[in-house]
Amino acid sequence: MFAENKTTIIVGAGSIGLWTAYHLAHANRRASLSSSNTIIVIEASASAFGETSGTCTGCIHHKFNDEIMDEFGKYSFAAWRDLAESNELCDTAGLRFNSILGLTKGDGDDQDRLPDWLRTSDVWGVDTEFLGVNNAMV
Repeated sequence: MFAENKTTIIVGAGSIGLWTAYHLAHANRRASLSSSNTIIVIEASASAFGETSGTCTGCIHHKFNDEIMDEFGKYSFAAWRDLAESNELCDTAGLRFNSILGLTKGDGDDQDRLPDWLRTSDVWGVDTEFLGVNNAMV
């Protein structure tokens, strides 16, 4: 019996696209499928990371100003969480969920979300509206 040849196309050579391609290739190699599967990364610019957002590179979230993008983002975020939990991606790639927070000058609201080293006084507050509370960083 022959293994079916598959081609996977990943749109975007930013950190998420390349991270996906790398881990897909790694999973194929572990399953001895590397010679029968092809991974193609398509990028709009002339180089990797050429079109990524400088403020969100490696960031996964679903806090958008566009209703359609927000719904798509929720679906995508849930898929990333399921993939990470089923394939130990958090440990192997450093994927951290609920790890991106906006800081504000304030009265210490939500400081329990901050790492210990940043909880030095109550002048910091946490802005959970920055990218929402459902986010991840690679």
